[in-house]
Formats: sequence, C-alpha cells, structure tokens
Amino acid sequence: MPRSRPPVASAAAGPNANATGPAPVVGYWRHGNPAGRAGHTAALYNDSIICFGGHLGENLCSSEVLSYSLKGGEWKLLMGLEPGPCERDGHTAVIWEHGMYVFGGETTGTNEEYLNDLWHLDLRTCRWAPVTSLDESPAPCPRRGHAAVVAKNSMYIIAGHTTTGERRNDVYRFNFETMTWSEVSSSEKMAPNKPQPRSGHSCVAVNNKELIVFGGCHQSPYRLNDTWRFDINRNVWTPVLGQGDVPPARSEHTAVVIDKSMVIFGGWISDDHVPTALTAALNIETGAWQTVHCKEEFHPPDVADHAGVAWNRGLHVFGGYRNVEQPIEFLTVFELALGARGSEDSCSMPQKMQTDMLRSVGADQYADVRLVVADGTQIPAHRIVLAARSEYFRALFDGDMADSKAPSVSLANLSHEVAMVVLRFMYGGVVEVSPDLLLEVLAAANMLLLDELKAECEVRLTKSVTVDNCCALLQSADTHEARALRSHCLSFAVQEYEAVVQGQGYADLLEAAPPLMLELQRALVPRLRTMSAITSLQRGRKRRHTEAES
Repeated sequence: MPRSRPPVASAAAGPNANATGPAPVVGYWRHGNPAGRAGHTAALYNDSIICFGGHLGENLCSSEVLSYSLKGGEWKLLMGLEPGPCERDGHTAVIWEHGMYVFGGETTGTNEEYLNDLWHLDLRTCRWAPVTSLDESPAPCPRRGHAAVVAKNSMYIIAGHTTTGERRNDVYRFNFETMTWSEVSSSEKMAPNKPQPRSGHSCVAVNNKELIVFGGCHQSPYRLNDTWRFDINRNVWTPVLGQGDVPPARSEHTAVVIDKSMVIFGGWISDDHVPTALTAALNIETGAWQTVHCKEEFHPPDVADHAGVAWNRGLHVFGGYRNVEQPIEFLTVFELALGARGSEDSCSMPQKMQTDMLRSVGADQYADVRLVVADGTQIPAHRIVLAARSEYFRALFDGDMADSKAPSVSLANLSHEVAMVVLRFMYGGVVEVSPDLLLEVLAAANMLLLDELKAECEVRLTKSVTVDNCCALLQSADTHEARALRSHCLSFAVQEYEAVVQGQGYADLLEAAPPLMLELQRALVPRLRTMSAITSLQRGRKRRHTEAES
C-alpha cells in the first residue's frame, strides 16, 4: 500500500529551511542488493548513481533511495528517512549542488494518483524536505512521464501525461535560487512551432543554453522519433531535421550527453510494448544521427522504462522492463563507452606502435630482467616497460632491497600462459585471454596492480555468471577484490536464490566463507520483503475477488 501523500509544506520549507543550524542526520546507508524496478530515476552525484522510487511489480511501488558506487561497484540503501515522498514511479529527479529534487510521478495501489509535489533530499545529511514556491507561483499540473533537466540555476520540466489522460508540450522552470516556478512555454495541441504533446520522451541540457528532446509517445500507441531544441534564453523551439541514421520511434528510453553526442538507449518501439536495445548517438553540433554498434558478447538487453547516467564517458543503465508486466528482477549496470576503450582486444595506441611493442614480448634483445614463472621458465622482459605499466614492478625496482637489482623476479604463482597474457597487455594493451583463464588472469592483475586488465576480466566474467558457478565466482571476486564482479554475483545469487541454494557451490561457500555467506543472507532481506509484499497484495486481491463472487 502506498503511503498517504505528505502534508503541504509552508513557504519556508525547502533545502534552506534549517539554515540557522546544522541539519541533523536522520538517515543512514545500509549495504544490500535492491529488488528490480522500472519507472525509477537515476541521478549522478559524487561518482555514485542515486536511485529513487520505481515500480516493483504488481501494484507495488517504492520510495527507497539507493546509491550505487561507480568506483566501488556496490549498492547501498538509505534507511530511516521519515517522512519523505510517497511511493511512486514515472517521476523525475535531478541534482542541484548537494541535493536531489524529485518531482511528480504516479502512486499505485488502491490510491492511484498523479502527483505534482516537489521534494528535496540533502545528500550530505540524508534529510528529506518538501519544497513549495516562495511566491506561491503554481507548480506544473500533476503528471507522469515528463522529463526534467538542470540548466544554469534552474530545473526544467518538459511535457508529460496528466491525470485527465492529456499529454502536454509545455515547459516549466523552477529557479533554485529564488525558489519559484514559472511557465516558460505553454501547452498547445496544434502548434507548428512546437513539438507535439508527448510523454515518455527524453531530454538533455547542452552547455546551459538549450534543451534537446527526442521521441516519446504522442497518443498511445503512436510513438515519435522527432528531435527538437529549446533555447532557454529565448524560450523558442526549433526542430532538428533528421540526418544520417535516424533511430526508430520509441518511448520510455534514456538519453545522456557523452562528449559532443546525445546518446539514446532502449525504450518501447512497438504497439505491443516490445523493448529494444538499439542505441544511437546524435552529434549535437551537426544534428546527424548514427547507430552505435556493440559487440555481440557485450550486447545489453532489450529494456524499457529503465534509468541511466553518463559517467567517465560511458552510459550506465540499470533496471527497467523486459516485458510490460514485470521489471527486471535484479539491477545490473551496463556500460557503453564511446571511443574510450577502442576495440575489445586492443588499446588506443597507434597500430604500428602496438605491433612494434608486442614484438618485444619475451624477446631477449635489450632484456634486462627475467620473470620466473610456475614451471621454472624464465621469460625475458624490460624493466622500463614493467615499471611504466605496473606500480607493483615500479615499487619492486625502486626499492632498496636486494631483489630490486636482482637479474630475475619470481612470479611462481603465475603459469607461463597467464604470464604471457599479462605481458601482452603490459606491452601492447591487448587483452587476449581464453575464458578458462579469466580467473587466473584476474588474480594476476590484482596482484600486479593492473587495474585496466582486472576491470576487463571482471566485465567478461560478469557475462558468464550462472546458477552453477555464481558462488565460486563470488568467492573468487571477494578474494581478489573484484568489486564489480562481486556485486553482480551477489545480485545474481539473490535473484536466483532458490536454484543457487540447491547447488554444490552454495554448500562450498557456506563452509569456506561464512562471512560472505552472512552477507548474502543479509542481501536477501530486501527481495524477501518485496516478494512478501507482492504475495500479500495477490492474496488480498484473490480474497476480494472471492468475496465479490459470493
């Protein structure tokens, strides 16, 4: 059951309401793996994704605040926040300074309602506060499926689906400095100089000068693939003429800015609510579209009504629907890097330079150190390359110990095959490793402090997680400090718990790593709580149906 809506705040309420003294910490972060959801929001704050709300399945929505560390690869749940916004989906959330602002959306359950409330979460003190306009200027009408972005000192609310079933094409601005609302572009059904009314569209802000809107649903099931620019200084719409490989019409997708491109991903693309994984990039300067192709083994799933952020030149996406009835039941973070990593198996150095460097792997010429591996083989190497690429070797060669000047270095825990994979990465940036060696290479990369190689191994191992191997991979990830792989294995084990618990890997984990098993049990709590709530709703529905028939 959704909570009742919070009371309306006084004019003084808002992020600065407690400016006279330090705000008390009323919430705390707890580790765990969240239940799957759709229609939630994601916002980037201090290298973390802050997620709020969303549809959990059946008639159940969430009011949880989750944090995913993009550096640490782990989820946290913000606990103990009362009161705060009611459960909802279809809302928006943006970051301004140290706060997250949540607007609108829809509650579900017996009290379904479209909302137009505005809430502020101080991300330093973990405190919610309702926000109202200081001059009593009216907020946008209640809506869901709208878009929200930050430009200059304001949040812009664009279009959306209202309580009456009407879709709009208006634009509202909330000024964070004056704490006031204003309508900067009214809603008009038939206006040649404006985009058609819509919901489920995407919008990004560019250079604090303009907003770019793509797609959405005009009138179900009519979806759009048009692109519009909104000049925030002149409050004028301009259509972007489709050039290049214009993506198909869609709604409930995501859009982010990476370098000089607006990248869109996923969404519903048909009348029957079929999701897609199609990804496209709009060159913001030229207005030309191009399709973004992914290697098959790293292809993200078809998904809609998900959430995503841009970080480190990549698109990080999680949650959403695989079908119209049930959201993805565990959250996985996908990354699409545009030109950041080059191809899967090579770095971005010029091809001839890479070829020349790879010729030196294992070559005697100019070698000044030998690497002694597990079978006793001595592999010629070059101190300058090893030290330049690995902090482990740099510390070893720079030290005062006798080993720093020794003609050989013992790598007794590395097989010859693994050592050659590591050296080819260190000399030429290539990652050529067979699936059966991934764990060994991961361990070697962790020991030698080769973070990029370790991260690539984690990405590939994540794709191979199954019911049979997830516990073993979880233990290995924990041993070798592979945080992203560890988090994924925990999420997978939680989702597939009924099958995982039957396997030998589960018994082995219980015996070998009791603390890790305890963490797995704790991670199950949110899922069990969600499933219990859904079961309760289903039983109540069945009971009411039986009573009605009798």
